[in-house]
Amino acid sequence: MQRCPECGELGIPEHSVLASGDAIQEVGLEKARRFSRCRECWALFALESIDTLTPADPDALGDRVVFTLPPWKGDSAESQFELSWDVVDFFYEELRDQKHLDPLRALIAELRPTYERKLRAGSSASSLVLSRSKVHGLREGQSHLAFHPEPDGQVRVEGILDGTKHRFGPVPCRLAARIRRAIETLATLPIE
Repeated sequence: MQRCPECGELGIPEHSVLASGDAIQEVGLEKARRFSRCRECWALFALESIDTLTPADPDALGDRVVFTLPPWKGDSAESQFELSWDVVDFFYEELRDQKHLDPLRALIAELRPTYERKLRAGSSASSLVLSRSKVHGLREGQSHLAFHPEPDGQVRVEGILDGTKHRFGPVPCRLAARIRRAIETLATLPIE
């Protein structure tokens, strides 16, 4: 995260930018203006380069907002994975009032430094989904782990690891032995 010029907090994502869906449709992804939004104060900035944030009109994005890779990042699997963690962070930030998700948010924060370049993060309803897929979305039978939050702060874990179905829980939502082993196994599988 970078410091926000508006509020001074670490709130500007480094691995993703925002673009207007309408602008992409009109001029294409390469020519559409890129923006960044602070996670802390919600200020919007036009992104001219990796180091240049210019305050932007909040209406500049329009209603259809797309997360995409910054122009200075390549389209590698690792870049796609990092982008996915930024998107998941924003998704769960918008659910901040749902306190039963606090343990899942804490798990995401604990996982990210180690796995943001190894795993794709996604969401389905309020569940966290991890995979080795370079592209968004899972195919049938593709290796993944889904963490389904329970009202008491625990999670149920289910998924497929190299063709074998896995299901356990509810268990405490933290990087303890069973969850750690499942995630480490997933991280060693080929990128699909």
